[in-house]
Amino acid sequence: QRAGLEPEDIDVTDLTDSVDGYIVPRQMTARAAIEPLQQAFFFDAVESDDKVKFVKRGKSSATLIPIEDRAAHEQSQELPDALTVTRAFELELPVQCDITYPDIEADHLIGNQSDRRITKDPRHNLSLQMPVVMTAERAKAVARTLLYEAWQNQSFRFTTTRKYAHLEP
Repeated sequence: QRAGLEPEDIDVTDLTDSVDGYIVPRQMTARAAIEPLQQAFFFDAVESDDKVKFVKRGKSSATLIPIEDRAAHEQSQELPDALTVTRAFELELPVQCDITYPDIEADHLIGNQSDRRITKDPRHNLSLQMPVVMTAERAKAVARTLLYEAWQNQSFRFTTTRKYAHLEP
């Protein structure tokens, strides 16, 4: 609402997690204030039906698009790939994720939790300062999930017919 949106402009029905505390350390955009919450509670924001809708990650697919419905193109164009998968180079991926956060169990003193992927190659770490108040157990789970997500992160690109236009990505 501080960003100028009315309650009817926002859909948070998918979000069920409780937040023990949250620190906004300085004046910032609404997006910048929400991003640490997205990292800690694994949700995304999308525009849907003229609303900002917040949806949890990891849901099952809404439908299966068969291979024959992919690679849509105009007759004058070359046939595109049915599915293009893009993944980061392994050497660019972090081997450790460090989370700094206000620890609810330590009177909001700064805590640090991390998770590490076992590898021989020295690479960079993912370090995040989260203004989200949480327990050490929760912070450890966030570090583990963010590291796993970095290694599993792939993007998929395909085209399809208008038959699926009613679906949202």
